[in-house]
Formats: sequence, C-alpha cells, structure tokens
Amino acid sequence: MSALPNFNPAPRSSRSQSQLQTSAQRISRLEGKSSRTKKGAQVIHLNQPKKSPNVWESGFILGMNLLLMGTAVVTLAHLVPYQFSQQAKLKELRQEKSQVAQNLQTLKQ
Repeated sequence: MSALPNFNPAPRSSRSQSQLQTSAQRISRLEGKSSRTKKGAQVIHLNQPKKSPNVWESGFILGMNLLLMGTAVVTLAHLVPYQFSQQAKLKELRQEKSQVAQNLQTLKQ
C-alpha cells in the first residue's frame, strides 16, 4: 500500500505541442509590448491575479482624512472669533486716530 502507482503521462501529440508554443509566444509578445504601450495603458498579464484593495489600508486613509478635516474645522472655529475681535480693535484704533487728527487740527488753528 505504501507504493504509489507508476504514473507515466501519455506523450503529447505534435499538434498540442505546437499550440503550447504558440501560447507561450503570444504571452511573451504581450509582456514585451508593455514598454511600447501608450502612457497610462496597462498590460494585463494572464497569470497575474487581480489586486483587490486592502480594507485596513482604505480604513486607515479614510480615518486620517477625517482627522485632518476635523482639525481644520476646529482650527477655523477658533480663528473666526479671533478675526472678529481683531477687526473690532482695528475699528477702535481707526476711530481714535481720526479723533487725534481732529484734535491736532484744532490745536494747529
């Protein structure tokens, strides 16, 4: 029982050998064309599995984008009131400047 049966595959016919050679030539031609294709064109290799997106990588990228957007929103929420207060101070300074200019004008007269 420990001996395996002797498996001798039947010799291939010349027709099947020529089909194999033709297939191999086509594949080598497709691989050779990859350098001559247009920009952005992609050569699909027959034995290469399709690449599926990694769920963890996509989740990480989405999480980082959400974190950056949250940071931007919080920063803007802090900056907008600061800008309004700076505009109010600037308005007060302009009013004070005009008052000083009027006082100076009256003193000159």
